Amino acid sequence: MFWNADGSTSLDYVFVFDNDTAGATIEFVDVGMPNKSFDESSITADVDGQPVSYISSDEYQGDGVGVAVALGSGSIPPGQRGVVHVYVGRVDNMLRPDSDDRDYASAVFSPTWFDSTYSYGPTAMTVTYHFPPGVQSDEPRWHQARTAGQKSL
Repeated sequence: MFWNADGSTSLDYVFVFDNDTAGATIEFVDVGMPNKSFDESSITADVDGQPVSYISSDEYQGDGVGVAVALGSGSIPPGQRGVVHVYVGRVDNMLRPDSDDRDYASAVFSPTWFDSTYSYGPTAMTVTYHFPPGVQSDEPRWHQARTAGQKSL
C-alpha cells in the first residue's frame, strides 16, 4: 500500500494461488477495494507476468465494492500454481481527521481477502505501508482496530 503525497492511495497486490487438484480452474479473481472511490482505469493486472485485459467492477461478485479480474489465457488449472498481480493506481477518500489527535490524519484499511467458500489451508499475508516522501519514521502512529460496539472516547 502506497500513501501518496496528495492523500490518495495506491495498492499493489500479489496473490499466489495453489489450485487444488480437485478444484475448478481459477478463471476470475475478485479483488475488494477499500471504498468506492477507486479509479478503475488505473488498475492493471497480470498472471505469471502476462498481462490480462479484462478488469470490471460490474462483474465483481464479492461483498462491498471491487473488481473482477478475468485471468483469460492465464487461468490456473487444477493442481497448478499461478501468481496474480493486481495494481490499483488510485484510491481516493481514504484519509479523515484522526480521532485521537487533530494534528494527524487517519485511515482505516483492510486488505482484500478470500473466505472459506473459495479457499482453505494456510495463508501467509504481509502488508507493507509506504509513506509519502518526507514522512519521518517517528511520525506514523498505529491505532488498534475498534471492535463492533466499542466507542471512541
